[in-house]
This record gives sequence, structure tokens and C-alpha cells, in this order.
Amino acid sequence: MICVALLACESRQPNAANTEAPTSKPAPAAVPAPILPVMADTTSEFVRLGERIDSVGGLPAVHIGGQTYRIQTSARPDRTRRLIKPEPIHMRPLDSADYDPKYDLQRDSIYEANGYGYDAIYTVQLLAPNGRPKFTTTLRKPDFAGPMGGLEHVAQSMVLAPDFLGYLPQFNALAFDVTMMLDETDDGGAAMLLLDAGTGKVRYLTEHNYYGDALSPDVLTPDGRTLLLGQEILHADGRHVPLVRKNLAVAGTVLLNDRTALVVYEGAYDPVKETEIPVRGANAHIIDLRGRELGSFRFHGTAGAIGYMINHRYLAPTRTHYLYDNTNQTLHLIPRNAPLQHRELPLRKLPRFRPPQRPGEVRCHISPEAGGELTLYVDRTTGAVRYRLQQYGGDE
Repeated sequence: MICVALLACESRQPNAANTEAPTSKPAPAAVPAPILPVMADTTSEFVRLGERIDSVGGLPAVHIGGQTYRIQTSARPDRTRRLIKPEPIHMRPLDSADYDPKYDLQRDSIYEANGYGYDAIYTVQLLAPNGRPKFTTTLRKPDFAGPMGGLEHVAQSMVLAPDFLGYLPQFNALAFDVTMMLDETDDGGAAMLLLDAGTGKVRYLTEHNYYGDALSPDVLTPDGRTLLLGQEILHADGRHVPLVRKNLAVAGTVLLNDRTALVVYEGAYDPVKETEIPVRGANAHIIDLRGRELGSFRFHGTAGAIGYMINHRYLAPTRTHYLYDNTNQTLHLIPRNAPLQHRELPLRKLPRFRPPQRPGEVRCHISPEAGGELTLYVDRTTGAVRYRLQQYGGDE
């Protein structure tokens, strides 16, 4: 199961006064109306890639140079080009007495239909308003071998059409996800493909995500000139900053403001010892968007099963990022406008929540794992924090 950070924030508003005209008989005791929580402002100015896509005629649409274009993608196996030696994958019943040779033939035909072992043709078209292609770009499986685990892996991958992620005006590029996943397994991931919006030429091709990688969203800076991915930072001028470090795995990224980012690492998996390499020292690094380190601290607040996710919430009323280290039960506060002034607050030194919730407080939930939930009560004016830590099935 994927450990997903369940996040929600709300604030309390005072109850409106209840007036009633006098009568000759005593009025029954008024039942106070419930105090209804309203959603707090937790939005930031950062745009997530893929969340703002229009559609025209059932196809994704983009607006370029005052015209509306549509995106059409497709993929099909090319059975005239086999990339690896046939090695049928047999899925036989455990009881050999029940084995039927027809079962293997059926399995192999399914794998072949999905492109197992064969090349494939991936096509992207940008359609003008009159329906004619402004450009047509085609790629094949070997084009993805470099970033996606080598030729053998992509040769065995299912053939799926590219997914459109969005138009990046400052890059003058169209972004796509191309999945390279072995059929009926969790082995694989997706490549990110950037095509020139005018010509369709490949501008950049990189690993976007892979099984077990960070699940952080892809985020654009407000000026649209920098894109923060899970493994690297891309700039509109063609520069890219890799975030991967030796013996470490990127567990998550957070765009703190339009100039700085947070990158959290955990130990990489050692296939020889079949264990995770221990992390020594600080593993959370504040960097500028050129990759230069500005500060660091220890933080072990990532949930990971088939992918990492940072226990993080941003609150617009306080303009602060809140990160929960559930391993050490500490809360990290990173001001949006001054990330280097971050603070570490052990939960044991914070006041616990005692009802009622105050009118000026924002209530924020962070569920780092399936076993519990941290609730923060943050004063929108002073920034003071109260908390409640609840384990599913009981309190702290």
C-alpha cells in the first residue's frame, strides 16, 4: 500500500448571535447552532504541472500564440523489430497436475500484444485549429533506454501512449510522461519528455519517476522559468541541476519560495546487502535553484512503501511550511520568506490541545503513516502552535 499523507486544514469562526422576538410565553432554551469549520487558505502561488489542462473535443488543448492547439498521442508495438531474445514468461499454477500448455500460450500472446520484447512507435502530434498537424514527433523504445534502466528494461515494458502534462510557455516546450513499466509488475516508472512547442524536436528526456522514488509533485516557480522535479531542477535556459547524491535516495522535494527548495534524502537501497544504506548527518538540505547548498538539518519525516512522501503542509495565513518528523516527534517550521530561519520544535515542548478550538486558530491534520495523525492548532496571527497526536485506536 502506498503511504499517503492525508492533509486537511480548517479554522473556526464565531457563532452568529441568535435573536428572538419576545412572546407572552417563556421561550424554550435556544439550541446553539454548531460552529462550522471553514477551509483555511493553504494554497501557494506555485503551479503544479498537470493540474491546469484544458480539453477541446476530448483532446488536451494548449493556447500558443493566440491560437488553440490540441494534443494527440498514440503508441503501438512494432513487431517487425524484436529488441531482445524471446524469453516467454510462464505463469503456471503451483500444482503441476493442473498445468495446461494452452495457459502459457495465452499468457505469451498477452505479453506479445503488450509489446513485450518488441520495439514500439510513440507518436505526438500538435493539431492546429483546422485539424492539421503542426508537427508530428515519433520516438522508439531505444530512445528511452538511457534514462529508464537500459534497453532490456524498455524492451520488456508495456506500450502506453504518452500522457500530456502541460505547456511551459517560458520553456516553449510541451511536457509528457511516457510510462515504461513491466506488465503485471511494479518494476518501472515514467520518463519525462520535453518537446519544442514550435518544431516538435526533443528538447530533453529524463527519468521522471521510478518505483520507490519520491512522490513529490512537479512544481513551477511563479515566473514559470524553473521546474522542480523529484530528481532534478530544470531551467528554461536549458540548464538542469541533478539532485541525486551518492548512496542516497531523494525522498522528497518542496519548493519553499521562488528562489529556494528543500531536498530530503534517505538511504539508498544496497542490492548486495539487501538493506538500506544508513544516512549519516544532516539529510534535509535547503538549496537555491542552481543547486548551491544554503543550510541543512536532520529530518526523518518521510513515509515510504512504494514511494516516499514528505510529511509536509504549507499554511498561507502564517506563510510557513510545517514538516513533521514522526521518527523523532519533532515539528520543523520553515518561514516562506526566510527559509534559513527554520526552527525545530520537539512535540514534548509544545502545549497539547485542550478544547475549545480558539477562533483565531487554524486546524491542520498530518497523517504521516497509517498508524496515526498529528493535528496542529496554529494561531494565524502569532503563529503559536498547540497539538494533538492521535494513534488510530487511541490517543497519544
